[in-house]
Amino acid sequence: MSSLVCIVFVIGVVRPALSEIRMINVQLDTKGVPYNQSDPCGPLKKLNPSYWQENRFQQCKLVQESSGVLLYHVGIDNAQLQPELQNLKSNYYTWVINQQLNLGTAGCPTLTTFVDMKAFKNFKTATFMLPKDEEFCDRVKTLVFLDKYPVRSCEFISQSMEPVHKETIGTYEVSFVKPVPSVEAVKLTEQLNNGDARCRYNMAFY
Repeated sequence: MSSLVCIVFVIGVVRPALSEIRMINVQLDTKGVPYNQSDPCGPLKKLNPSYWQENRFQQCKLVQESSGVLLYHVGIDNAQLQPELQNLKSNYYTWVINQQLNLGTAGCPTLTTFVDMKAFKNFKTATFMLPKDEEFCDRVKTLVFLDKYPVRSCEFISQSMEPVHKETIGTYEVSFVKPVPSVEAVKLTEQLNNGDARCRYNMAFY
């Protein structure tokens, strides 16, 4: 009898699900505003304090600083995202996280990616993620980003099968005439966001 009780007890144990922490890279454009050296993650956390307090975002570490742009490694508690967002393809997932990092903040001073941005000195091709826009490529082809980086070509690649944050997200491959330093990547999406609340644009480069 005692062995049966033991078996029932073991089977009846309910173990809490382990949180899945996904690590991402975040660029933040400080626009030259000094930050507290004792709290280097402060400028990022103040964009959406509540999600940091809830530990949706955690394990923040500043890994690089250059020309007023800070590069962080950040952990995402994937279980705190809505179920339909937890297993999105990487481009759509980082678009969601970039929005949530900036919830309610105008201007979108961040860029979010799974790619280690320290590994790149410059890039000539990037994938932009944004709410699907039939006119995006026509507009971008006439742009000279930051008055320095003209666009060579733009092509629609794909779109999300289901709405993401109530939006159909499109991905567009953009190539530049000359290399763009990786430290300026976030400034390209800032230019496109143009001060709007919530981040409409994110980007991966290679």
